[in-house]
Amino acid sequence: MRSKLFAILVSGYFVLPVATLANSANIAVVAFQQLDNSPGLRYLKDALPDSLTPVIADHPAYTAIERRRVAEILKEIEWEQSGLIAERQRDSTRKLLNADYLILGSFSGTPESVTVNLNLVNVITGEIESARRVDAPLAELFDRVSSEFSSMLPSQSGNKSSYVVLFSNPENASVTMNGVSIGKTPIQKKAVNPGSHTFVFIKPGFEEESITVELDPGETEEIRGNLVPRRSNLRGFAGLAFLHIVPLENVVRNAQTAQFHIGAGYRIYNFRAEISWHRMSHSYSLASPFNANVEQTRKYSVFNYGLLAEIHPFKSFTSVAPWFGFGMGGLQYTDYRARLINGEQDEEELDSGLKFKLMASAGLEFLPGRSISPYAEIRYEFVPGKINRTVHSSQGIIGGLVATQTQIEMHSWQIAAGIRSYF
Repeated sequence: MRSKLFAILVSGYFVLPVATLANSANIAVVAFQQLDNSPGLRYLKDALPDSLTPVIADHPAYTAIERRRVAEILKEIEWEQSGLIAERQRDSTRKLLNADYLILGSFSGTPESVTVNLNLVNVITGEIESARRVDAPLAELFDRVSSEFSSMLPSQSGNKSSYVVLFSNPENASVTMNGVSIGKTPIQKKAVNPGSHTFVFIKPGFEEESITVELDPGETEEIRGNLVPRRSNLRGFAGLAFLHIVPLENVVRNAQTAQFHIGAGYRIYNFRAEISWHRMSHSYSLASPFNANVEQTRKYSVFNYGLLAEIHPFKSFTSVAPWFGFGMGGLQYTDYRARLINGEQDEEELDSGLKFKLMASAGLEFLPGRSISPYAEIRYEFVPGKINRTVHSSQGIIGGLVATQTQIEMHSWQIAAGIRSYF
């Protein structure tokens, strides 16, 4: 038994135009109905249907038809509360509108919370094939409606569509496809034309990520956008690292120290000033008439400073991002030997100097873009000038020590592990 019929009066409604696709189902989208009297939302009557145009245009199985001033036609369409078109009017409706589907919508609420109801009606069968309800603040409404509408469209048999499934980390990122908004992540199995498509993931406070894919007919591609927190173009940072130094000169032993640096970054570049201090042993055995193996304790006290430029080319990486750098600086050294002075163990300064150095480095930054990022670095330091090294030897039982001066190089490999704070 038929329930009471109600009519949708659509004076002034119009169908949205888009380019026609061959062998596709025709969809008529009419202006939405406002269910309350909120004056600030009246523009949604046309704005919401207008936002669905690119969704239909990008769907290979459908085309939106253009039919101006169809108010008189749609006034005569009666809808049952069950969602059925009256049997006697199905054929006439389809012929007059040349439509296979009608999209009817309504909305109500306030800018803080808008409720939108979408109905996809099959004109041939008269049934509501799909329905969606969207609740969202006005700022997110269009993306949410577009996303829900895309998921409503049924697949067409024999269609050679491709499909994409879109995720992001973090979620709820807006997505555009070829410059047109298609909703917010996650977006489940959206049908698209085969070929090349560019997807851009956008979220406030994060860097945009653009991903281009080439899709074959019938292919389903999962696309995930990994968004990096946005850094300001100019930022400061400070860091502290543990440093292991491996000299290339075999008479000098390995050393460990702490290194502090402070700097500023601009876009993909970091510029830093660094300092460190360490001691390196270059002790040796001294033969004497009374002891064949007396160790002569020797140490270099080294103060390092430098300026380093880093280049971070992979800003979109979210877990680990490589970088490389180069720089220059100075190496202030003092050569000491241990000896008894006035019966007490003390250090005697034998030599000192300042040498210029060049640096080349490569590193990995973990959790890039965060306020605190651990990092690892390997570096080669080249010191063009040699430094003096005085070696003493015994003259035997009747003689003292004889000093012989040699020169050594201070090139070294350095491995660092540290943490950096951005501000």
